[in-house]
Amino acid sequence: MLQFYPVTLEDREWMTAYYRKKNYMGAQYSFAANFVWQPGYGIEVCRQAGVVYLRFRPTAESGPHYRCPTDEDGRPSADGLRELEAFCRAQGQPLRLHSLSEADCLFLEQTCPGRFAFTLLRDESEYIYSRPQLATLEGKKLHAKRNFIHRFTEQPWRYESVTPGQVETCWQLHLEWCRRYGCGNGDGSGTLCAEKQAVRRCFDHWQLLGLCGGLLYQHDRPVAYTVGERVGGDTFAVHFEKALADVAGAYPAINQQFVLHEAEGCLFVNREEDMGDEGLRRAKLSYVPLRLLPVYRAEERHV
Repeated sequence: MLQFYPVTLEDREWMTAYYRKKNYMGAQYSFAANFVWQPGYGIEVCRQAGVVYLRFRPTAESGPHYRCPTDEDGRPSADGLRELEAFCRAQGQPLRLHSLSEADCLFLEQTCPGRFAFTLLRDESEYIYSRPQLATLEGKKLHAKRNFIHRFTEQPWRYESVTPGQVETCWQLHLEWCRRYGCGNGDGSGTLCAEKQAVRRCFDHWQLLGLCGGLLYQHDRPVAYTVGERVGGDTFAVHFEKALADVAGAYPAINQQFVLHEAEGCLFVNREEDMGDEGLRRAKLSYVPLRLLPVYRAEERHV
């Protein structure tokens, strides 16, 4: 019987090695991402007989969903799929697979032809950009971004890479953002509350998680911060980004400066999903992504 447990700091070494072997550009395919979002989504793992399993709840109301089982090199496992199916049957649950890549879906269809119905999750698909393009903002389509940054830089400003001594500054900036735009007290449900918990967990364990961050000042006042890390496929993932919206150009400025200083050596930037928010979708599309990294759900046609 599979034994799942919550992701903890003790999983850092093996999960980091596992994701490095998997080498996938999805933003959630990292130990740090799994750890900081663990409370919000109930992320649990299991390692058994050379297979890695991960389960979570996409929403507070949903039952458990699972990623496609893989071996410890990150390849989909037919044995793991059979074991997971038996586990779900014993629990009286349907086998629900979530956060699947195109390769995962191909594996499932080849292993179990016609058994699963696949759904593209547009709201959860991730935006992939050219790192050089985000760093320079060259081209006619990004002219407006350059203008916003010019407005920002008309005032005294500076960018700094986040050090352990600046983590509290970032947190206070996040709290200010929450006071303005509504995160609740962090103890309730909902995406913003889950994000607030994840950000707090991120900063509480900053030096252990191997993340990097950027902090933007105007007139010596912190106005924006961001946090990310290198993931698979020569990709840099941006996990958190917050700016004070009344500071003109703060968002495009932190976006550009962070990628310019912290994502050197990467070809791509993953700025994650838009969660179905129309304003966020427009903003992400305005940066002219190279592609959307599709995310799928799979459910058995007959249980």
